[in-house]
Amino acid sequence: PPEFLPRAEKDGPVGILHWDDVGTAPPQVQAALFRLLLEHQLDNYVMPNGWVQVASSNNVEDRALVKRLPSPIANRFLHVDQEVNLEDWTTYAVKAGFSGLVLAFIQVHQGLLFQFDPQTDTRAFPTPRTWEFVSRLVQAYDGDPPLELISGAVGKAAGAQFDAFLRLRHELPDLQAIMKGENIVPTRMDILYVTVCSLADMAHTQTHYDRLLRYSLAFPVKATEAAVLMVLLLRQRDQKKIISSPVWSEWAKNPRFRDVIIGTNGGGK
Repeated sequence: PPEFLPRAEKDGPVGILHWDDVGTAPPQVQAALFRLLLEHQLDNYVMPNGWVQVASSNNVEDRALVKRLPSPIANRFLHVDQEVNLEDWTTYAVKAGFSGLVLAFIQVHQGLLFQFDPQTDTRAFPTPRTWEFVSRLVQAYDGDPPLELISGAVGKAAGAQFDAFLRLRHELPDLQAIMKGENIVPTRMDILYVTVCSLADMAHTQTHYDRLLRYSLAFPVKATEAAVLMVLLLRQRDQKKIISSPVWSEWAKNPRFRDVIIGTNGGGK
């Protein structure tokens, strides 16, 4: 039995064993899983009782070098189809420190988070994975990354739209005036989202956090998601400044945000 199989004395009494891309394994490798999946045993190896097995795979229809699972393997699993979810992706992207510009762009162009057609031969296309590539490009360059690199990650159409989105930074309102107390809220959603990201990057002091929380409360109802993104970005930078702000209680109790889980250690909502 392979050394990576969990053993209680080494790996603990409970855990999850993940068979990644199981559909790409050769048939003889898949066949080796028969007894391990059903009986949790392999030759003289016995899996600890507290461990469970999970497998993941692309679909055969995705043309991702996946082989159809043999019936005895498929019958040993409970099958769940996963799909891309904007809210889950946003939560992950904020925690992972994605570029605020990528986050803002996807909030405006939600349909571009995932565009995969297995019937085409396009080499680059938008997925959560390739938007992470774009985020790294944005963070790696002092200026805007070359369009060729962006398109090389998410395709020409999505790349051109993101490149145009980056140029909106030249149309932003007076950020310093906003920081000083003026509630200048752009009416164009794309410009508002870039404004949110730019202001979040400027936040350093407690006064900045107080001001931007107050500013987000001035957003119209149609811009509620932009206000939430502002708080998520600020929270990622410094959670303590969020929950210690005198404006935080007002923000959290606002009916517009009552269903929004921000997830502070203090149980804030």
